[in-house]
Amino acid sequence: ERCFVTRVSGLEISAIAPRSARGGAAQWRTVFESQPCLPIGPSRGLAFAGKEGGGNLEVIDTHRVLLTIGDHQFDGWYKSPDLVSARDAHNGKTVLIDTRSGRWSIFTTGHRNSQGLVKDRHGRIWSTEHGPQGGDDLNLLQIGKDFGYPRHTLGTDYGSVIWPPGTTARDDDGSVDPVFAWVPSIGISDLVSVDDSAFPRWRDDLLIASLRGRSVWRVRVKDNRALYAEPIEIGERVRDIAA
Repeated sequence: ERCFVTRVSGLEISAIAPRSARGGAAQWRTVFESQPCLPIGPSRGLAFAGKEGGGNLEVIDTHRVLLTIGDHQFDGWYKSPDLVSARDAHNGKTVLIDTRSGRWSIFTTGHRNSQGLVKDRHGRIWSTEHGPQGGDDLNLLQIGKDFGYPRHTLGTDYGSVIWPPGTTARDDDGSVDPVFAWVPSIGISDLVSVDDSAFPRWRDDLLIASLRGRSVWRVRVKDNRALYAEPIEIGERVRDIAA
């Protein structure tokens, strides 16, 4: 009732033992919980938590998962303080979590609201991210890298043609540019990497869903860069996609 977090919980069950031999209901345990606990604020006259929440999980190996955590608008511009830049906060970052020990580490920083997350067959980790007004991104994540937000975005403040917090050029501070960006934005959402014998010509392409764009975008990737993006019209807002 006072504040909210992003939580990852784990549940161990047996795939072999019959239900009658499992010793009752399995117990959930908390594997990870983001900090700080953020205040619940009003939205359209109601108490609301979780705006720009991120919250996508991707399995990295047998006991590690990667989690995206959005800025929840605590970027120093829309709300204070700037938790994206704060080293002791999880907001605006991707976090690598060991599901056995509960240990975690910051994987990447400088994100606004990462919606999609996928590890392809080559081990590359891709994410899709909402910019503010414009500037939806496709990012190739690399451990320890800073992707620049809130200092940089290819979008602008809502109702404006500039991004007021942006004062430093990306190539001056070492932050990473996106592999591809949609300007104006498409309301980017989830993504998958194609690895299916039914679509040999699309192998290793990324399929990226969109809300505002009401399409799925096929992005051809070569040498870690996007060669082109082909919109495939769906006619409906696409929130999730699976392969």
